[in-house]
Amino acid sequence: KAGARGVWQDAADLLAHLDEALEIASPGPHHVTWDLLDTLMTEAVAAAREGLGQGALPFGAVLARSDGDILGHGCHDRHRRRPQIDHATMVALNQAKGKIPPGAADLFLVSTLEPCIMCTGAALEMNVDTIVYSLNLPVPGGTRRVLPSETPGERFPRLIGQVLLEECRSLLKESLAQSSDPNRTAFLQALLK
Repeated sequence: KAGARGVWQDAADLLAHLDEALEIASPGPHHVTWDLLDTLMTEAVAAAREGLGQGALPFGAVLARSDGDILGHGCHDRHRRRPQIDHATMVALNQAKGKIPPGAADLFLVSTLEPCIMCTGAALEMNVDTIVYSLNLPVPGGTRRVLPSETPGERFPRLIGQVLLEECRSLLKESLAQSSDPNRTAFLQALLK
């Protein structure tokens, strides 16, 4: 199956290769826990709050290893030269350049908002293992529109949504209360539905 991390004939075959399956399911020396996800999302929320304080949309992201080591963080910034492509996730990915060890298979992209198509594609190119987000985009976001590769050996990131949902919704409400731009207001309201 395209994008699959591993395929076994049946439950007996899976059990016979359980160590291999567990390594594929959670690569690296550390395993995914809710504590790790909450900690990383808290960092993304802090980045979003930083952007909100600058008048930007309240979106933040971090790129981290499975041990929680943050390699890059970013917030949406309306003052950047290229606001259409300088999404919080792209800023975090760019900041991590040069810090990612060769062959790293345990990268987590954590974002307060579901990544768009561009950000999901960039995550695939950087070999991100897991995409974690809080809020769904109102239209199908990149994580639901980008198809797994048909190339053997390539894998699609694991997707984990709705992490620290209430904290991220609270940021949107705070931004909505400050908004005087009708387009921004409509976008924030759509995210809160």
